[in-house]
Amino acid sequence: MRKAVTLIAGMLLVGCAGAGKRLEEAMDKLAWAEPGSEIWGEAIKELMSLERTAARTLKAALDEAWFRDETFREYPEERYGIWLGAAEVLGRMKYKAAADGLKEFLKRSYPDGLRIKAAWALGEIGAHADPLADHLGDPDPYMRLEVAIALCKMDDGRGDSVLLASLASGNEKVARRAREGLREARYHAVGPLLSAFKDGWPEEVRKKAREVLDVLTGDLIEALKGSDRNLRRKAAEALGEIGDGRAADPLAERLGDRDRSVRMAAATALSKMGDGRGIRFLFSALGSRDEVVRIHAIRALVDAGDAVVPELRKGLRDPNFLVRCG
Repeated sequence: MRKAVTLIAGMLLVGCAGAGKRLEEAMDKLAWAEPGSEIWGEAIKELMSLERTAARTLKAALDEAWFRDETFREYPEERYGIWLGAAEVLGRMKYKAAADGLKEFLKRSYPDGLRIKAAWALGEIGAHADPLADHLGDPDPYMRLEVAIALCKMDDGRGDSVLLASLASGNEKVARRAREGLREARYHAVGPLLSAFKDGWPEEVRKKAREVLDVLTGDLIEALKGSDRNLRRKAAEALGEIGDGRAADPLAERLGDRDRSVRMAAATALSKMGDGRGIRFLFSALGSRDEVVRIHAIRALVDAGDAVVPELRKGLRDPNFLVRCG
């Protein structure tokens, strides 16, 4: 027994030492490799694979003091390289504990590339909306846009006008990043895109918004098949807002979803599109003994408007008292 314990302890020590060496080598690559290069990308992948071990070190490295106390870096470029990589990894990990450190990099005293990456990371994490919004008037159009994308991911509408204006920007790089960012935001982007058709935006902006909505509809239809029930529900809700007929059959398939909230979201989305499959599902839900389900069904049917009238007449003759009452 003692030998087994000793062996396990030895293996753990070797594993920790190995992880430490991998971490150190990856940090070195971030310091000197060109951001976006193959070597830089390898370092990012390595750090992602180290998970919390890397996250804790990268969070500590966001503080200038780390370079004095842990690893001396003579050149500012090396620090910026590590910070840029840290923001990339911590953003991908959605590591909330790093949000305060990342917020500091929004300041204009830092290079624009680092500020933009910090804004992106905060959007992924979903933190510090107010400090981000303070930079919507930044002189750098890429910074303004990245801040707007980050706010969009938090369902914060303060950056919507920047997003829509960027879609039709004469700068193709800005316009491309706006399209990419809206796709990254997934269901969060539907509201801002639909607002292009309500708030007097020029036809060019509306055209670009339609193009993104067209692509986003396909993305959301795919999301209906995912393993994350919250994402399936949000995708169904967003598709109901968009109202694209391509989503009708995929939404109808979700009426049999194992999660009740997804079933109700799919039915509500279909009812908004005037699809009888969703309306019939909602009328059936009026007979549920679950009060929350009944209330949700009533609200959805009210919102569906005239499309529910034929089923409403049938419902008045339903033998189930709860259905008639609803």
